[in-house]
Amino acid sequence: MKKYNENIDFIITAYNRIDYIKLLEKSIEKYTDFPYKIIIVCDVTNQEQIDFYEEVKYYFKDDDRTTILKGNDEEMPSPMLSNNTINPEHYKRKTKIDGRVLGYNSFYKSDGIDIGIKNGNGRYVCLLDTDTIFLNEWVGGVLKLLDDNLFVSAMWRSDISIARDQFLIYDRERFDSLNLIPNCDYKDTSGNLTLYAEENNIPFYTCKNSSPFDNRGGNANLKSEHLIDLGTYDQGEQIYVDEKPFFYHHSRGSYGTVEESYDNWKFKVSEYLEKN
Repeated sequence: MKKYNENIDFIITAYNRIDYIKLLEKSIEKYTDFPYKIIIVCDVTNQEQIDFYEEVKYYFKDDDRTTILKGNDEEMPSPMLSNNTINPEHYKRKTKIDGRVLGYNSFYKSDGIDIGIKNGNGRYVCLLDTDTIFLNEWVGGVLKLLDDNLFVSAMWRSDISIARDQFLIYDRERFDSLNLIPNCDYKDTSGNLTLYAEENNIPFYTCKNSSPFDNRGGNANLKSEHLIDLGTYDQGEQIYVDEKPFFYHHSRGSYGTVEESYDNWKFKVSEYLEKN
């Protein structure tokens, strides 16, 4: 078995809005009391995304803990047409196992995750969406859960019954022994991990959270406990370990067109990281 470094590889796929990445990186540095590397994979399917890749690469040029890589360069059909209706060409690809129709962006995200994993050498792999941050120290509480679980995920997605990968961490050595790697073959990105665990009766862990769409550990009443008050734009989920909030997901904030929500996130998260 390949020997890995005793660190966490954070794998982040991205294609727009660099301030999400800047704030996420600051929260990683602030609250991760464990050796780590960050691998950011940027889609380069059009000139705007190529420019974004160059912007991210320049921002982290002096950071020896962060690697910036190019992801998928195949041009994808736009999700929306010029008349603001859904473009059916964008939703033609299907997952291999269950045949669920997804947008190209889900497959490109999966490709980016694969690139990031193959370019890392840390024992622990942690998948992250860009529109997320850490809220408190978390490593000890989460890593101990991997002693008895195949992986730890922020939330459960009830509508399609898979663990979500906005935050998902696993032990690479164990995955190697099972010849297992996250992909988009089942239901959505990294859905194959849930399928493998369930088919082989291997436990996995989804965290307590404030999502109304998680019928395993979600409780929308927990929104009153959110450490970041996003006001009108509070559409996200706070995640807990050992009954302590440690992570926050903005909930599709990086995919929408409402810039006010993005600006609000930047302001409120910056304020939180400065004060805590």
